[in-house]
Amino acid sequence: MNDYLLRERIGAVEVLTMNRTAVHNCVNAELAGAMRDAFDELENDAEVAAVVLTGAGDSFSSGLDLKQLAIEGPDLIPKVIFEETGWCGIGKRNFLKPLISAVNGLALAGGLELALSTDFIIASDTAVFGCNEVTLGPIADGGACFRLPRWVPLPYAREMILTGKRVDAAEAYRVGLVNRVVSVDSLMEEALSTAQMIASNSLSSMRITKSLIAGTLGLPEDKAWVVNDRHMLESFETKDFMEGPMAYANKRSTQFAT
Repeated sequence: MNDYLLRERIGAVEVLTMNRTAVHNCVNAELAGAMRDAFDELENDAEVAAVVLTGAGDSFSSGLDLKQLAIEGPDLIPKVIFEETGWCGIGKRNFLKPLISAVNGLALAGGLELALSTDFIIASDTAVFGCNEVTLGPIADGGACFRLPRWVPLPYAREMILTGKRVDAAEAYRVGLVNRVVSVDSLMEEALSTAQMIASNSLSSMRITKSLIAGTLGLPEDKAWVVNDRHMLESFETKDFMEGPMAYANKRSTQFAT
C-alpha cells in the first residue's frame, strides 16, 4: 500500500483517503499513481459497490504539488494526468460505480477537479472550494473548465475560474456545487451512510444509469431518447431487471446479483 493513499473496505464501500497532510494532500506523482492503480482495481472488484474519496487531516486536496512542478516542469504532467484515465487516474475514466467526494477543508485547483470527477459532493462546514490556477500561471486543465459549468450556473463558474476566488461551504451549497453541508465531525458518517444506501441497490442498474446520464448530458430530447432507449434495452438483459418485480410479487426482499 502506498502511504500517500489510504484504503479501507467497509462492507461494499471502499474509502480512499489522500494522505499528505503536511502539504494539504496536494498531489505528487506517487499519489497520482496510487490513485490510478486503486481505481484500476476497484473498477473490476465485484465486491465493491460504491467508493468514497476524501482527504486526511484538515484538507481534501489543494491540487497539484507545486514544488514538484517547479522542479520537473511540464515533464511532471504525464505522471499525474494519465493519457487514458486523466487526472489522478479518475479525471477521464468512465467509472461506472457510484463515487462520492467527502470534502473536508481545502478543495482547490486540482483538488476541486478531483471532486468534480465524482458523482456528487458532501461537504463539511470547513470546506473551501476554489479554481485558482489563473492566479498561478497554469490553466484548469483537469476538467474544471467544462465540468464546473455543468454543476453551477455558467456565469458563476466563469467567475470562479477567471478570478480564482475561494468559496466556502455555505456558498457552495447555495449555488448547487455540493449536495449538503454537515459538521466536520459527522462528514464521514454522512458520506458512508449515503454510500451504503447506494451500495444496497442494483449494481447493474446503477452502472447503466450512470452511463445513461453521462451519455445524454447536453443532448436535445430527440437524441437523448435514442440513448435512453438503447440503455433501456440493455437493462432488459440484466439479471436484476426482474428481481424487483419478482421480490414484490412474492413478498420477499430483493436479492440483486453481484
